[in-house]
Amino acid sequence: MEVYTACLIGQGCVRSKKELRPQLCAVIEELIVDRKVGTFLVGGKNEFDRLCNDVLSEMVKKYPHLKRIFCTSGSKYTERYFKMIDNSRYCVFYYDIDNEPQYRRSGAKVALDYAKRQKKKMVVLD
Repeated sequence: MEVYTACLIGQGCVRSKKELRPQLCAVIEELIVDRKVGTFLVGGKNEFDRLCNDVLSEMVKKYPHLKRIFCTSGSKYTERYFKMIDNSRYCVFYYDIDNEPQYRRSGAKVALDYAKRQKKKMVVLD
């Protein structure tokens, strides 16, 4: 049986972890159970990444076969995101347009647009 990879990418500031956490749990569990995802690519530098890591830590207790790969290399975050997307069948994004940076482009938005161009299977949380 083939096992797939998913990446988890999101904005640095999470508006409400209390609201986002159950959505994220449900999406990750669906990927594991229904989509046969066994590996998750996660950043390690922002608030969304830490939330994903916490959720995956709980999921590993229920699904011990899961693998987490932390993608924190020294490359620019957009390049890192593109590599994560390129190596994933599924992409989960957290993008809150109301929380977008004012003076630069959001890395999560750049990654989301890239995944769309690559025609990846996506879930967008907000």
